[in-house]
Amino acid sequence: MTNQLKLSTRATDFLTTPASLRLGGITIYAPDKSELLRAYKTIADAIDECSKPHLSLTRIVLNSEVQKHLNVTLDQRIFGAILGSQLRLGILDSIPCAAVTGKVLRVYLHNQQLDTFLHNLEITAAELRLRRVVQVRDIEEKLFRQRCWGTWSSAFHILARLVHIGRACYVDRESFCWPPEIENAINKYPRRVRIIHAARMADNKRSST
Repeated sequence: MTNQLKLSTRATDFLTTPASLRLGGITIYAPDKSELLRAYKTIADAIDECSKPHLSLTRIVLNSEVQKHLNVTLDQRIFGAILGSQLRLGILDSIPCAAVTGKVLRVYLHNQQLDTFLHNLEITAAELRLRRVVQVRDIEEKLFRQRCWGTWSSAFHILARLVHIGRACYVDRESFCWPPEIENAINKYPRRVRIIHAARMADNKRSST
């Protein structure tokens, strides 16, 4: 049972028939409806407050920040269920990124940070195209006025997002490069234009004779 908030994922934790709320695939229980609504709102508000100041957070980090903010221990399933409800309400967004292992790494951002995240994504893509190879700390310095808690991670998340959408590649855990496929396409494009132009000139010449 979640300390101080009297929430559980088991109805048997309560002596009397508890109030319940179904969130996604999880049902959470509380001694009565008022406690259920109070506890739900407390956690939802904490998720909102803890996510808003940061560009992006992983689920584990966001859970940790909420627990520190409320000074409670949260059951992971209860946290996940309420986090899911905030995603469905559009208060938070989930962005898939590519982990260095090749798996999907999901990061979470407040809806007030979404435009900034997307803008920084384009800035980072342009910087990567210019420099060809960048490190996370290079992007951190580029995007944030000063380094503070979470800025390195958010810079990493942006680069990992570019990997996920095919606009960057991992060199190692802290370094990223411009994709060779895009580089080859860019290099081939001028040659293709010249070939098409020459073919059109030849067609025009034949038509005029």
